[in-house]
Amino acid sequence: MKKSERLVQEISYLDNHHHFNLKDLIHEFGISKRTALRDLQALEETGLAIYSEPGKYGGYNLINKEPLIPINFTSGEISAIFFAISALRLLNDNPFQQSYPRIADRLLESLSNRQRDRVRQIQQVVEYYRVPSVHHNNRLHQLLRAILNTKLVKIKSHQDKRALSVAQLRRLLYRNGNWFIEGIDIHSHCFFRYRCDLLAYYEELSEEAPYTLDEIDSLIRQGQRVKKRVKFTCELTTAGCEYFLKNHYPDMKLNGNRLQGFYSANEYQYLLTYLLSYGKEIKVISPSQLKKDYIAKIKEILSQYGRDNIE
Repeated sequence: MKKSERLVQEISYLDNHHHFNLKDLIHEFGISKRTALRDLQALEETGLAIYSEPGKYGGYNLINKEPLIPINFTSGEISAIFFAISALRLLNDNPFQQSYPRIADRLLESLSNRQRDRVRQIQQVVEYYRVPSVHHNNRLHQLLRAILNTKLVKIKSHQDKRALSVAQLRRLLYRNGNWFIEGIDIHSHCFFRYRCDLLAYYEELSEEAPYTLDEIDSLIRQGQRVKKRVKFTCELTTAGCEYFLKNHYPDMKLNGNRLQGFYSANEYQYLLTYLLSYGKEIKVISPSQLKKDYIAKIKEILSQYGRDNIE
C-alpha cells in the first residue's frame, strides 16, 4: 500500500478512535513502529491536532473531534475552490467571516508548487464582482447557529410594529447588499423576513424549537394560502427581461415579456421600490392601485428637480 493511501485510511481510522496507542496503528495497518511514528508526524503536518500522554496508560489523543474527511481534488477543482473563496471574501459580513483566511492558507500549504502557481495565475486573470454588504451585521454567526441547532429565539425588528416574538428561524439569505433572516412566530404562526442589520433585539433561548425545517416550510405555505395576496402584472422590455433574470423574488415569474407575481400588504412598499429599479424598462399593468401608487412614486422623484427642469 502506498503511503498516501495509508495516510487517508489512517485519517478515517482516527476519526473513530480519538484515543489510541502506537500499537493500535501497528496492528491495524501492519506497519513497523518506525513507520507508525513517521505517519503520525505526517498527519500532524497536514493539520491533525494530536498530543501524546506519557506513562503506562498513556497514548495519543486527537484534539479535533469533528469529522475528518479526506478528499482529493483535481487542479481544476482546486482552482474553483480558491475562486469561490475569493468571491465570498467580497462580502463584508458573512457567517463564516473568520474561516476563509484559514481555509485558503491550509489549502495552499497542502498544494504542490505547480498547483500553487496555477492558483495564483487564475487569481490574476479572473475577477469576480459582487454587491458587497451594505450594512454591518454582527449576528450572522449566531443566527446561523440558532437555525442549525433548532433553538428558539426572542426577536424583534425595527421594521415590525409587533411586540417581541418567540420564534424559530428558517434561513439566512443575502440579497442586493443586505442580509435577511426568515422565520416563523411560534404563537401566531406568522412568517417574517427581517433585515439583519435592523434587528432591535435578539436572544437565543435554551429551549429546543418544536418544528423541523420541513415542517416550518409547510406552515409557511399554509399561512401564504390563508393570507390575502394580490396578483400583479407588468410589461417588460428586452432589457427589462434581462434584469428580471438577474434580480427577482421567489413569488415572481416571467411569462414572455410579462412579469407576474403576488404580494401581500406588508410587502407592498418593497415591491414598489423593486419595480422602480427597472427604470424605463417596465410598465405596470395591474392592479390599478399598484399602477396608481407606482406613478405617484415617479412623480415624487420628478418633484425633486422642479417643474422648470422637467419641462
